[in-house]
Amino acid sequence: MDAYHITQGLNRTFGMNEKIFKPKVRQAINEKDFESFQCWMDTFESTLEFDSEIKKLNMFYTYIQKNRIESLIGEPPLKLCV
Repeated sequence: MDAYHITQGLNRTFGMNEKIFKPKVRQAINEKDFESFQCWMDTFESTLEFDSEIKKLNMFYTYIQKNRIESLIGEPPLKLCV
């Protein structure tokens, strides 16, 4: 995952001016902390009202998850947020 595509996905998903969730999600991605990433994504999803917003979020989540799995082949899976 390169920084350009991550930033592009974050801006599409959270908007340019979102100041609470976007930095936390970016931090979790940079630290490769999938548990924290998933918790922040779930929390942000709970604030969304429209299907179009949820669709954007799910597309970004899928992109990150797919790239995470590809980069972690051979490593044990991280514990999921419960």
